[in-house]
Amino acid sequence: MAYSPGPKEIAQIQVWGQILRGLVINYRTSDALFGEISRSIMVEPERAARLWENVGPVEWWRLYEKSELRLVFGSVARLGMSELLVEVAESRGLPGLLSPNQDMRVEEFQPNPKNRAAAFAGVYAVWNNMRAVVMFGESLNMLVKRADRDDEAFFNAVRVDPSCLSCAPCRRRMSRAALTQSIGFFKELGGAIQRPKAVQSTRYPELDLSLYLMFRGKVLEHFSEKMLEELFLVRLADLKLYSKDLSSLARYVQRRRDSMATRSSKSLSS
Repeated sequence: MAYSPGPKEIAQIQVWGQILRGLVINYRTSDALFGEISRSIMVEPERAARLWENVGPVEWWRLYEKSELRLVFGSVARLGMSELLVEVAESRGLPGLLSPNQDMRVEEFQPNPKNRAAAFAGVYAVWNNMRAVVMFGESLNMLVKRADRDDEAFFNAVRVDPSCLSCAPCRRRMSRAALTQSIGFFKELGGAIQRPKAVQSTRYPELDLSLYLMFRGKVLEHFSEKMLEELFLVRLADLKLYSKDLSSLARYVQRRRDSMATRSSKSLSS
């Protein structure tokens, strides 16, 4: 007999299908956009100064001390940033973004453009949080939250974005290391800054990103195997988040759920 979800299940699948589609499109688009900006700056370093001038003073690290769901991931779901990112990326080439004679107009990244620096900060913080999930299995905000009492979290956060060193938990950990003259700590910190990029630890980064948001939103536990199949293999099939069958998907989701539960427990107990 074919699967026939009830009204409540249909509503959950529809809502999360829309949220996760926006999340994945945002991740793909912002990853390509910021990746291209980074490569172009390496070729022509003076573009970094022009980018800073166009954007204005930016302190996106402040968002790493906020709630990841409300201020970071929530923006993807509620504000439609993914569609705006696609529009900006398609309508402007990189030379236009960084040209001293053209306005970068990063305010288009949010529906109510009033503060260019704040707009850029939000987009960049969202991207780094998503990168952290792909690389280390949890968001940058959660890594920063534990940074003063968990060195693995501290160094992983720095590898994603060294600007997190301005956050209070990171400052406390560095102060303790300075007071105790922990030379080894600062050597490792230097290595983390010099080698910021980490290889993603998963074959399915966008699926992991989706499962992480569902887990943090406390809805993953309410999705049955059939609902997961309908969500990922039917409604989001065009995104190709997972290439295998339902039984394999169910096992994969269970492994990821157990891993996220372990990390969550560690975060609460540390």
